[in-house]
Amino acid sequence: MKAARSCGDFGTNRVPAETVGSAATAQRPAAGACTDTIATLKEDFVTMASSKGLSNKWILWRHVLRPSSLTLLTSAALNMGALIGGAVVVESVFAFDGLGTLIAYSINFRQYLAIQSLIALVAVSYILFNLIVDVLYGIVDPRVRSHRGG
Repeated sequence: MKAARSCGDFGTNRVPAETVGSAATAQRPAAGACTDTIATLKEDFVTMASSKGLSNKWILWRHVLRPSSLTLLTSAALNMGALIGGAVVVESVFAFDGLGTLIAYSINFRQYLAIQSLIALVAVSYILFNLIVDVLYGIVDPRVRSHRGG
């Protein structure tokens, strides 16, 4: 394997970062969040909060953005797989040393134990990320929380 590059240069790392980011299709979550926010603004509880005399800032932060952010959380969880898969390609193209390069190296030299370990590491990290997103659902939107008892 080759020597690792310096991570300090912003210009060197900008293109690979943009490539990985574009692999995760950044426009779709933003469009979904915009649509969800507009739909939430038309809900009855927003009209009720406005009729109570609450400020527009309070209504936006407490009543609109919290339920609307579930779309962004879901998109982030689903795009995590694309980011991990895109990292393998980007590391190969831009000659960076990382997890993707190590996976490709292990596949090329048929190191089965390393392949299994690395794929398990990727799978566990993906599962943990989705678990964190599920916990954040309950924090962001109280309607998602489970109730005790029957």
